[in-house]
Amino acid sequence: MFGFDSGTISVHSHHEDCATHGLRIDTTFQVTGGTGAFQDASGGGREFASAAAPAPVIYHGTISF
Repeated sequence: MFGFDSGTISVHSHHEDCATHGLRIDTTFQVTGGTGAFQDASGGGREFASAAAPAPVIYHGTISF
């Protein structure tokens, strides 16, 4: 879930935490909804993070609301 002053965006993904091809996370994600200004948000894309620590989780995709 991502929180902003004007509402939230909810996402869902599933992955096995393992380092393959240099990535710890490499999977799809789905936008499952939102609140406030992001009511009825939908969309999706790819979620990934490197195997090196600390590594941010990066979301690359589209969101419609």
